[in-house]
Amino acid sequence: RLSNQKPPFGPKQHSLTSHQPQGPGFQINGHSISWANWKFHIGFDSRAGVVLSTASIYDLEKHKSRRVMYRGYISELFVPYQDPSEDWYFKTFFDAGEFGFGLSTVSMQPNRDCPSHAQFMDVFLHTADGSPSLLKNAICVFEKYGDIMWRHTETGIPNETVLESRTEVNLVVRSVVTVGNYDNIIDWEFKASGSIKPSIALSGILEIKPVDAKHKSEIKKDEHGTLVSANSV
Repeated sequence: RLSNQKPPFGPKQHSLTSHQPQGPGFQINGHSISWANWKFHIGFDSRAGVVLSTASIYDLEKHKSRRVMYRGYISELFVPYQDPSEDWYFKTFFDAGEFGFGLSTVSMQPNRDCPSHAQFMDVFLHTADGSPSLLKNAICVFEKYGDIMWRHTETGIPNETVLESRTEVNLVVRSVVTVGNYDNIIDWEFKASGSIKPSIALSGILEIKPVDAKHKSEIKKDEHGTLVSANSV
């Protein structure tokens, strides 16, 4: 843990703050989100975790909303260790089905798990006896800046250079699911172009297997893994 370690852990980096003088570009009304030309609903399920539904985008040419996604969620995360040895053969997990992505969702820390301009949403889970349990900061919603939507530099016109660049702003719905030693950062990124980009980033603590070898030259049999450090695959 950080409290028991001594920094520095890497090169020193300067802090960053973000400021939206006009406030956020999205609105949260209960569990409904509206942003730019998007409207969708955020739900939560004990097995699936975050569930996004009835996502539609407004078509400027047809002057009406067009349905893009009826229901979106992570259906399963399959983790097969594929080690047939006696102590490891059973390690083949279906994280959502066996543990529940919703039941394994954890609270996020403002300014660390999500940027300073993010807004958080709480959810309710149920305990073993069926009573409700509040999970604070389970979902965060924020606008992501810094990418390029479109650009071009035109140098083919005599005596003139035309430069145009348009900044891409996307809306991100984030949650963190911790199953055992792994932390899964799940993002749903909505783009003004009409596309939705789901992604999962893996963090947490690696689960390693102890072996006798300290160098790969010492391995005389199939250890069903890669030697990552001395005595560890």
